[in-house]
Amino acid sequence: MDADGNRPGLRVWCQDHRHQIHVVTIALGLLGICLVGAAGLIHGRAIGAQILLRLAWQKQLATGEATAPWPGSDLRVQARLRVPRLGISQIVLQGATAKSLAYGPGEDLQPEVPVGRPASRVIAGHRDTHFAFVHDLHLSDQILLEEPDGDWKIYHVQRREVRDRDDIGVAPVPHRPLLYLITCWPPISDDGGLERTDKRLIITAQAEA
Repeated sequence: MDADGNRPGLRVWCQDHRHQIHVVTIALGLLGICLVGAAGLIHGRAIGAQILLRLAWQKQLATGEATAPWPGSDLRVQARLRVPRLGISQIVLQGATAKSLAYGPGEDLQPEVPVGRPASRVIAGHRDTHFAFVHDLHLSDQILLEEPDGDWKIYHVQRREVRDRDDIGVAPVPHRPLLYLITCWPPISDDGGLERTDKRLIITAQAEA
């Protein structure tokens, strides 16, 4: 025992134990910072990309020529999507690929249909960035799509449904033009967590007569 009546081995163990707790606390803190930073980077990229995409869209409307949103990019803008009730205005990219969806919603280009027949349009987006608003859409909500020629198409939400990822079917040649908005289900949890899911929320909207 030492002068204070403590066993040396016990004192060393306590010091080591406190050191280990300190190290673990620092490690957990750094992990938390990294996770928050990564989430912030994803959202920051999503927001910043939409600014550049809007500039490319305005240039395309003015010149009639497809424009890359930034040097070296092979992304191309396809349309502008608006939901007046929710204050949503987003640029839609050509193609719904992993690459394009990182920067904005993307339109999955459908097979060609006979001239004069209506076609379905399918736009997908991530539930934690651009398409988070899709979970808040109500029946009869108005959705507007601006085309590259400046023309607008107006749709109204007709149906909300959740399906398995492998059970997503669209009408290739509907009686009237349809617009599908697709994102993952369920929405983000209150604590910001995202569970892995094979479910998809599908919003079906029909064009005005």
